[in-house]
Formats: sequence, structure tokens, C-alpha cells
Amino acid sequence: MSEQWTNYGLLSDVTIPSSEALKVLAPTTGASAEVAPKGWGIGFYQSSSAYVIRKATTSLTNDRLHKMAETISSRAYVAHVRRPTVGEIKDSNTQPYRHGVWLCTHQGTIERFRRIKPIITRTLAPRYREEIRGTTDSEYCLYLFL
Repeated sequence: MSEQWTNYGLLSDVTIPSSEALKVLAPTTGASAEVAPKGWGIGFYQSSSAYVIRKATTSLTNDRLHKMAETISSRAYVAHVRRPTVGEIKDSNTQPYRHGVWLCTHQGTIERFRRIKPIITRTLAPRYREEIRGTTDSEYCLYLFL
């Protein structure tokens, strides 16, 4: 897997425009069908709150990328380009995931996730089980780590 599909994180002492963080998503614009990702997302902080923008689309248009770059600024970003191994292709399975002020991305696959998913689910506090919207191993990990 090429580096363009990995997670990305950026933390700065000063507020910076999102153009730096969004560079990781740029390879998704106009990607051919055989290498196109199945989703993209960016998480960032503004005024002590965490936000995510994510879509289960094969590519991000240059127009959308530029519009986000013009309107988002933060001191911390995470970005992710999805190449799914677990979970359907839908927005709720697209990273980053957010819980309160926590943002999470994960690259890779948890071996035998389908087998251990019931164990993880039983381990989670009921309030976390109710918040899970997708079916990916990555989202379950976020709630397991909380």
C-alpha cells in the first residue's frame, strides 16, 4: 500500500489553515477506479470542540478540497483515506471517528475481528455501545480505548 493511503496527523503551536492537512486527501481527487479509495475524512478542533467531515465516496473533488481549505483552520488535524477491509462502504464506516473531544483513525485490520467483536461489545460500557454507528474494527477500538 502506498504512503498516500495512510493516516495523517498534524499538531501545531499556532492555528494554521487546513491546506496542509488536506494535502493527504489530494491524491483522492480524480483517482482511477482501481486505486480509488472508498472514503475520506478529516477531523479538526475549533473552540475546544472536535469536528469531522467524512464521506464514503471514491474521490474528493478539487472544488470541495479547496472550499474546505478556505474555511477550516485549527491547531490539530487528523485525516484518513479509506481502503476498507472491515465494514460496508458508507459514511458511518468512514474515519475519523469522534467521541466528544476525542478523534481517532486507525490504519490496518484487527485479525479475526468478526470473532472477537462480541467480546469487545460486551466489554464496552452501555453508553459507548449505544454510540457506535458503523461496523468497522476501528470504531470499536475507539470506544474500547475510552
